[in-house]
Amino acid sequence: MPDATIAHPIAIWPWPEAATLLFAFAWGAIVGSFINVVVHRVPQGLSVVVGRSRCPACGTPIRPFDNVPVVGWLWLGGRCRDCRGPISVAYPAVEATCGLVVAFVAAIDLVRGGGLDRVLFQGDWRPLLSWAWHSGLLLTLLTWVLLLNAGRTRT
Repeated sequence: MPDATIAHPIAIWPWPEAATLLFAFAWGAIVGSFINVVVHRVPQGLSVVVGRSRCPACGTPIRPFDNVPVVGWLWLGGRCRDCRGPISVAYPAVEATCGLVVAFVAAIDLVRGGGLDRVLFQGDWRPLLSWAWHSGLLLTLLTWVLLLNAGRTRT
């Protein structure tokens, strides 16, 4: 009778991989929200640290629960809660793109090839550092591209 021990429990239950990819997407979307702030404010000479996000039509500060990446825009139908003015689809598009980029890099650096196994079971943090490095490089490149095109794609 073959041995019934489980050599790699993570291979049997995919929830660690799914949770990792979901976390990576959420983290990327949050970073994408900040990238939106940078792309909107830097060309205007505004601070990216001080000041809240505002409706582009009426200038009303966006409430924190309406400012959840991607979900807030979908919940409000792409419109301001107060004036019902349109909010550009570019904002959730950047957030979703960043989320997908970070999740894709996590799939390569952490899920594929056993990187997550090494982090969880062997205490080897190099796959996590690789994920952070590669994600950071790609998001920096995306930010530069968006800054170069600032003002051409948003209303």
